Amino acid sequence: MCDPLKENSRLLCRVGRLAYQKGYVASNDGNISVRLPDKSILITPSGVSKGRMLPGQMVNLRPENGGYIVSGTGPSSETEMHKALYEADPTIGAVIHLHAPRAVCFSARGPGARWPALCADIILQVGYIPVVPYLPLGSRELAQAVALHANTSCAVLLQNHGLTAWGKDLWQAFDRAEAVEHYFRVLALYEQAGSAGKLLCPEELSALDALRLAQGESRGKGPWATAAGVRP
Repeated sequence: MCDPLKENSRLLCRVGRLAYQKGYVASNDGNISVRLPDKSILITPSGVSKGRMLPGQMVNLRPENGGYIVSGTGPSSETEMHKALYEADPTIGAVIHLHAPRAVCFSARGPGARWPALCADIILQVGYIPVVPYLPLGSRELAQAVALHANTSCAVLLQNHGLTAWGKDLWQAFDRAEAVEHYFRVLALYEQAGSAGKLLCPEELSALDALRLAQGESRGKGPWATAAGVRP
């Protein structure tokens, strides 16, 4: 019989190494967590490279009396953000926070940014990506600002900081984070080429929203910049 704690500890290490190998984190950047069947949170430790984590270093946060009991070494500095997302939406099973380079670059544009409806895949897989204004790293204020999007988005950019994505399980959260970074890679190339060419129109966006909804995901509708202007 499998042990959820051991199994998910190994999975966190595997995903951490993958994120490190792909260049989505450097040094001790980033943090990853999963919600276990007993409703506790298993999260990566503070101060350890995602490329060198060991299963025994994972930190378990068990809810009790309105707070959490910590088992293990020091939890990630962004633990508050993970806790806030899980508390905001019981369907979230995993959260991943990365300092992926292109996401960081575009996050600097701030909450007023409106992303071009350039790729059907990002709209279908993730939906719109809001930008949370810059707030102190690891703060309760940042955690609360991110959690405001838990029920309406699948991922956000943190201004001058990075990206956070969530999903029903860790692979879905990772895939969404990777899709976000890929979109901003494509957007950078699009802007280098002069931002010329077709953007999706509102009708095409609505069709993709409907398809995403049919796949069981109601989150992600947002103000994409389209061929007809910014969709409300």
